[in-house]
Amino acid sequence: MNKQRKAINTATPAHRDRSLNDRPGEQWLPIPHLEKFLLVSNHGRVKRLERLSVRFNGVKCVLKEMIMLPAVNKSYNKFRDDYIHALQLETKIEGKFISFQVHRMVYYCFVEPFDLNDKDIVIKIADGGLDIRPQMLLRLNQKGKAQRMYETGRQKSPFSFDDFKSKLEESPNGNLDQPVSQYDHNGILQHTYNNITEATEITGIKVKEIRHAAKWLVCLSKGYYWRYGKEPSVDVDRIRQIMAMDEVKVLADAYRHFTGEDMV
Repeated sequence: MNKQRKAINTATPAHRDRSLNDRPGEQWLPIPHLEKFLLVSNHGRVKRLERLSVRFNGVKCVLKEMIMLPAVNKSYNKFRDDYIHALQLETKIEGKFISFQVHRMVYYCFVEPFDLNDKDIVIKIADGGLDIRPQMLLRLNQKGKAQRMYETGRQKSPFSFDDFKSKLEESPNGNLDQPVSQYDHNGILQHTYNNITEATEITGIKVKEIRHAAKWLVCLSKGYYWRYGKEPSVDVDRIRQIMAMDEVKVLADAYRHFTGEDMV
């Protein structure tokens, strides 16, 4: 039986491995400020500890030990035409919504502690993938993160002509030649327009208001969500959970929780 479980562990990516059996070489440490509730491993898995919980109706129940699977957030990069990933774990503990990037906790526990509230500290996954073992993580500040994006071709220099031209075309008075989709407050697709100019002409909503909603993802413009492209729907429940978190003070906080990335 143990051999069978180990075979499953080896074949299954760590971020989708629900087995309570340790993966080869796996170690566990308490997550800071949640020591009584959650552990994180050097393979990037999160384990809920068994505990007594009280439901909303006052009934007590035992929550068994289990592996918690994080959400996989993807962020598209137009310069490299690929995606970078982040594993975001969201749960509710003692009536409070908790959300964190798993790789930040792996770095904190298995590389070195740091101020988790310091927004200038950025923990990056070396290849932007889903392997978040300690040796795959880098600690940077915001300036270092921007420099790394230039060096890896994920961002063009602000001094390049092509970048200047791109910014000019994307200015509030420019014509964004990119489809944009409109969703109601329940996240249901209403219409996809050829570009923002067309959306403005038909809806009467200003270009800058549509661009603002499409940029930050978590806010409405005139009662609608907006997305570049043709996504079939918007995950409104997740947006509402994020906006209700105590640690979300500004749109940048909500964007970070929603995408796993800082706004560049």
